[in-house]
Amino acid sequence: MKLLYVWIEEFRNIKQQGFIVDNEYRVSVEIPDGDSFGFYDSQGCRVLGASSVLWRKIFYRKFTYEKNESYSNRIGNSSVQSITALAGENASGKSSIIECIHQRADQFNYQNKEGRYFLLVFLDTDHHSIVVRTRDIWLHGFEDKKNDKRSNDGYEEYVFPLSEADPIPSAQAENTTKLISIYQDHREETLYAYMTMGLLAIPINIERKNFRNSFTGIFDFLCEFPQFGAEGNQIVFYLKDEESRETEAYFKKADLTPDEYKNYFLRKLSQLLFETLRNYLYHETPQFTMAGTRIKRPEEEILHQEDIACAKVLSFCTFDYPRSDSTSLVKITWGSTPETAISAAIAFFKKSTYVYSRKSLYDRYLDCVEQLFSSLYKLDAQYFPALYKVSLPIRPEFRNVIESFENCIMYGDEGAHWADSIISDFEWFSAGQQQMSLMFSGLYQRLKHEYGTEKDEDLILMLDEPETHMHPEAGRHFIEALDCALMHFQSAGLFRHCQIILATHSPFLIQSLSDYPANIALTESYQGRITICDFQNLQHLHLPGWPNYSFNLVMYYVFHVPTTELHDELYGYLQVARNCPYEDDLDKWFLNNTPIELTKSWIPVIRGKEREPMAVTLQRYIRNFIHHPENTKNQKYTPAELKRSIEEMLSCLAY
Repeated sequence: MKLLYVWIEEFRNIKQQGFIVDNEYRVSVEIPDGDSFGFYDSQGCRVLGASSVLWRKIFYRKFTYEKNESYSNRIGNSSVQSITALAGENASGKSSIIECIHQRADQFNYQNKEGRYFLLVFLDTDHHSIVVRTRDIWLHGFEDKKNDKRSNDGYEEYVFPLSEADPIPSAQAENTTKLISIYQDHREETLYAYMTMGLLAIPINIERKNFRNSFTGIFDFLCEFPQFGAEGNQIVFYLKDEESRETEAYFKKADLTPDEYKNYFLRKLSQLLFETLRNYLYHETPQFTMAGTRIKRPEEEILHQEDIACAKVLSFCTFDYPRSDSTSLVKITWGSTPETAISAAIAFFKKSTYVYSRKSLYDRYLDCVEQLFSSLYKLDAQYFPALYKVSLPIRPEFRNVIESFENCIMYGDEGAHWADSIISDFEWFSAGQQQMSLMFSGLYQRLKHEYGTEKDEDLILMLDEPETHMHPEAGRHFIEALDCALMHFQSAGLFRHCQIILATHSPFLIQSLSDYPANIALTESYQGRITICDFQNLQHLHLPGWPNYSFNLVMYYVFHVPTTELHDELYGYLQVARNCPYEDDLDKWFLNNTPIELTKSWIPVIRGKEREPMAVTLQRYIRNFIHHPENTKNQKYTPAELKRSIEEMLSCLAY
């Protein structure tokens, strides 16, 4: 299904606001004459004079739709069906709009305690119908078309066949649309997928380093799509002690061979992982009674004897290791890697006395530790380039090593942070590269591995400020890169069609939308109230005859920022378009063809000598001031004059 329109009746400080997602159909939601809302009990009977605290509140709204005959679906060689950009200042409601759409609702509480009233309008291409799904909004005059799915799915549905020959889909019709939201803050309610408005909603919080944003999944993605950061990059694993990870200089020591680096890594890893387990099992923080007597465990003597035995087992790795401030390194002749000693340590911990809960997790973690060491034994010494560091190219043959590290870290986190000494990272990723890879791989992991998809499924993808941490140039090309990734996913059969809704502050990103079927909704906060306005004049974002959006016009119309760059761009455009190569020529054209007049006096300064003042237009005055900042004889124009001059030149585009 394709999303056409979103109406938010009430959510936080958003009230009675709607915006276009795809304009194939023109949709309208209005307040009917008479009652605009009512209260109902759990049986669906209206309660007169009731309070919203006690009963379910229902809004009544008029709904209309009509085909947009001028609609043009310019998909071309793209996987993206449409893009809607939510643009506005901070705290103008962009993130709240996205949250309203994807946030999980309590589908079994008819009182709607979270106060979220909204509806989504879809075009169901499979059944050739308009489908409206609402949360506590009833469409006035269409009671016969309502299908109440609240008891199971938490919403009501209205189906409008587009012709009499089209059958109404059955209530059991399988939904084939996923709603995926990618963001990076603390607002995620759950790690797992859930249903909202009958759509499988999948949250991706890219700040969460967990098994759902797995390192192995990112590695798999980069192996399959190396253009998104794998080329020339490496995945590294560092070791740290209780204090901190040391500086890069700490890891490089002169005169050590790769085999010695590998040996040091294995012994240091053994020390950090096994000492953590030893402290966990045998050095428990003492507990005391109210009288001050230490509480003893029944197994205390056994644990004490095992602790002594454990110290002997770990003697191969419990000496001091070089630190960052060391000026020399005493080389120790160890011979081969300590496989036998490590195996003995793992066997000891597997048969040790365990006095805590979650023994199965402890055993699973030890299996992961054993698997990690096994994969490292087989790894060529060339991938140990320094002390306490493994550096691996992003290639499929290293997947088992990556997976072993990740499993060890993951199960260690679920325990008592047993593997906190292992730090994983991409060695040469910028923050922007890492963010882009996390977003794309998060989507890839959900579509390919976690939620098996069919080719006939549609995707609604929502992104909250994806340009964060990105260089402006990366932001300019973000949509292109996302489209490229989506095309790969689409060709692999992970979805059929994709729509994008994104919240952004980036004029570079908005500028890049000129190559796609796009809509822009401007959000604004005034006295605590959010307003959403569809930006209807997309043609204003590019100069006549130019195919792409102008960055400066985006800044002006979308972000309401008049710039000297826009003034310069408009002035130069008019010079070319009106065949006025010189400033005198353009001034004459202004005077003969527009209401613009000679209102300013410009004092030329040539070779340091002041000349007679000239009567010029405001446009020429500002243009001269921009191009000749060394001329201090003229007074600087005001921000109001800059805005007025821009507005007058914009009006000249129609002449």
